[in-house]
Amino acid sequence: NNRIEIRFSNAFRTNKQEVIQDHYGYHLANMSDYGAIFACPPEEDPDQSQEEDALQKFMKDESKYRGSVVLYHAFTPTDKNRHPPNETFQMVLSHSEEVTSVACGLGWCAITTSKNFLRIFSTTGIQLSIMKLDGDIVSMTGDEHKLAVVYNNSLPIYRHTPSLAVDIYNITDTSSTKIQMLVKNKTVPITKESLLQWIGFDCTDGGFMVYDTQGVLC
Repeated sequence: NNRIEIRFSNAFRTNKQEVIQDHYGYHLANMSDYGAIFACPPEEDPDQSQEEDALQKFMKDESKYRGSVVLYHAFTPTDKNRHPPNETFQMVLSHSEEVTSVACGLGWCAITTSKNFLRIFSTTGIQLSIMKLDGDIVSMTGDEHKLAVVYNNSLPIYRHTPSLAVDIYNITDTSSTKIQMLVKNKTVPITKESLLQWIGFDCTDGGFMVYDTQGVLC
């Protein structure tokens, strides 16, 4: 087994280092000030043939193979009065639904899956919402109360330039009634004949930002 170490440079934190045992080979991760979320792909069938048809795959018993594992690891809070409930939890998805991206913030964490689902959880492991995305996931990022999900919106507008859209949510409380959509299906601005390289939120005003392969930040 491997282990993941997270070391903090902030001397005022209660914890200086977090250690997470990696039993599954996590290949996706995201971290906030309050915790970190990890995910791994589902376990592969060693006897699976590439020539299997759709009916054979449907009839095969996949319950004996592990699905994608999601782990949320809560950090020790610096101010328990300010933080919502924050607990480490783990879940396993069905074998047919693979995690494709992860993000977390204050009191919540989220995953997208190969079925184009967006699943939002509280940081105690309760699923707050499940939504269907309008296209294949490209990337996802979170801030304290904001979640941005970028996905393919249509065929490329220009040669080698994908057509991308973003949905942005505001998550102010760990209840489904507090998940508010701020932006729906807004075009992501990237330079002609470039690809998306990074997304995030401005640390000063909280605005959504993108950076493309031609070095343009907007």
